[in-house]
Amino acid sequence: MSTETHSEYNALEEAQKIYADVSSWLNFCEIKHAGMFAAYIALFIAVLQLEILPYEAVRAGVLLIMLFNIAIHVASFFPFLNRNKYVRYRALAALKNRLKQKNRVFYQSIFVQSNQIDRNVIKDIRENYKKFFLEAFSNCSSEDQQMVIETGSLLDNYLDQVVEVSVVASVKAYLFEIACKLSVVTAIALAIMIICIA
Repeated sequence: MSTETHSEYNALEEAQKIYADVSSWLNFCEIKHAGMFAAYIALFIAVLQLEILPYEAVRAGVLLIMLFNIAIHVASFFPFLNRNKYVRYRALAALKNRLKQKNRVFYQSIFVQSNQIDRNVIKDIRENYKKFFLEAFSNCSSEDQQMVIETGSLLDNYLDQVVEVSVVASVKAYLFEIACKLSVVTAIALAIMIICIA
């Protein structure tokens, strides 16, 4: 087996493993959103059915907060969000300070390391990650690396998907973090409502 073929095989095998890992993180993020969405729908219906006439303003406030939380979970399932520059910028800003270590495997690190705040262009993000990924295969010469990441190659396709799925998963994780903070506000509002009723 030649060096080029061996390097390409190792890179492809590694890209496939990273893609599988990143995809499982995306699935986990989606499951968390679906679970919270279901819980909030049930809680919303329960609060909606309460009759607390002297405290209708409190109940309306709780329902409004819950609706906003439900909206975040619903919005997380719309694919256009991973293309929205503002949402990606906010997610990147939130993650950038937490993830100082360069990591070619963890989805949020891939998102941070391959993204540039001032140039939020998916094509650039992909190219940055491809270069970052191939640095791990130092036995590849420049020509070999060019051959390996040639547009349309299987490795090129896997690396594109790793970046795409990392962006989507990172945005969903960011939205879930916002929803969790809002859940604390919801819990406080529910506690106030229960105190008012009692």
